[in-house]
Parts: sequence; C-alpha cells; structure tokens
Amino acid sequence: MIRELRPLGLVDAAKFAKVDPFELIRIEVGLGTQIERLAWSKDRLAVVARDGGIEAVWLDPAKMPTTAAGRIREAFGELVRRGFVGTKPTRVDNLTRGLPLGEGDRIRRAAPLMADEGFLLMVSGPLGALVAVRPGMESQVSAIAAGTAESRALRDAMAE
Repeated sequence: MIRELRPLGLVDAAKFAKVDPFELIRIEVGLGTQIERLAWSKDRLAVVARDGGIEAVWLDPAKMPTTAAGRIREAFGELVRRGFVGTKPTRVDNLTRGLPLGEGDRIRRAAPLMADEGFLLMVSGPLGALVAVRPGMESQVSAIAAGTAESRALRDAMAE
C-alpha cells in the first residue's frame, strides 16, 4: 500500500502515462512546469495527460480491425471521427495508442508523408508533434481509412 503512494520516477511515470520519457518531460516543459525532481504522483500524471492532450485510448478495442493494415488506416480515420481537423490537432503519438510498436512506427513514418501529400497538417509545438486532417480532406482520409482510396505514403509505410 505504501508503494502505491510513492511518487513514480521518470521511466515508471512515462509507462503509467503511456508516453516516451522524453515526451513526458517535453509536455511538462510545454505546460510551463518547473521540474525540480523527476518524480510524479498519479494525480499529477492525470493533469499532465489532460492538459498535454494524451488520449488514453485511440481505437475502440471492441471495433479494432483484425489486420495490421486495417488498424493503421483506421488510426488516421479516427482523426476525422474525433474532429481533429484544421486548427484542432492532436498528438501524433495518440494515433499509436494500443497498437503494437511496429504499427506505431509505421503511423509515425506515414503521418508527415501524408502531410506532404496534402491529406494532413502537421505542426510541432511545445507539447510535441501534432497532426490534424487538412480542411476539405475529411472524405479522402475517411476513404483511406475504409480502404476505398489510397495514400502512397501510407501504402509505402505499411510495406516497410
């Protein structure tokens, strides 16, 4: 019981928040926190997750596609469904929540390339890399997620 009350060190806190340790520090700095020691309470981590835009779950586990390609496409489709369009971005790492590492890597590689293709917008800010669907491209991104349209960048990232 006493162990649960102790603050978490950087690695354990990052695992708890489901982010890379570097990202945890980046978010704290982006939120203006003066970090005096690398220890977090679970209450503080809840604030960091909320204010830092960390989503607990991205794809609904009950509706998750059974194939890797389907899950990767669906991660981008979820941007449209959740309204992350134009000036309302989300963290890129949110798209990888709950997915195996290899699939997350493919999403992280595909996102900037899909931005180059004109489907997405990407910005880097104090809270990390952010992504949104480019306004007017919602139907195309939804079609890519459904597998009825194609993104060369996404196809190439999935083939690696």
